[in-house]
Amino acid sequence: MKIRRRTLELASASVVLAFALAFSAAAATKPPAATSAPSGDATTVLLGDWHGTLDTGESAAKFRLVLHLGKNPDGTLNGSLDSLDEKVNGIPVDKPTFADGTLGLNLPKIGVHCEATLAPNRVELKGTWYKGEASFPVEFKKGAAPAEDKRPGS
Repeated sequence: MKIRRRTLELASASVVLAFALAFSAAAATKPPAATSAPSGDATTVLLGDWHGTLDTGESAAKFRLVLHLGKNPDGTLNGSLDSLDEKVNGIPVDKPTFADGTLGLNLPKIGVHCEATLAPNRVELKGTWYKGEASFPVEFKKGAAPAEDKRPGS
């Protein structure tokens, strides 16, 4: 039990450090889910801001995120990510993908890959955030205001 807790603490610290320093890291080890999708109804619903939460498993280690998705002139997706709690904005998403209802995000600057499935209501994305060997649940909602930070000292 102590080993698992220590592993979670180290993984959480790794996520915090990556956001805080915004340093260049090796690309995420997990490959993207698919190639970039052309424009159409499937990708149009993704355009805009998505407010989310990354849950690292520690009670105080839930990070508020904002995913910004747009469309390139050729119809492919582009994007960036903000970590509100770490006060880091504009982390580039390298060639976001969308296929079979799954959004794939590569953030090589922080060594992260994320896969999230679009819910039938088309305003929720739920998936997994991969950082090295660790994985964490992540959820996004379109158009929802970010949750208040209720951690002590915030």
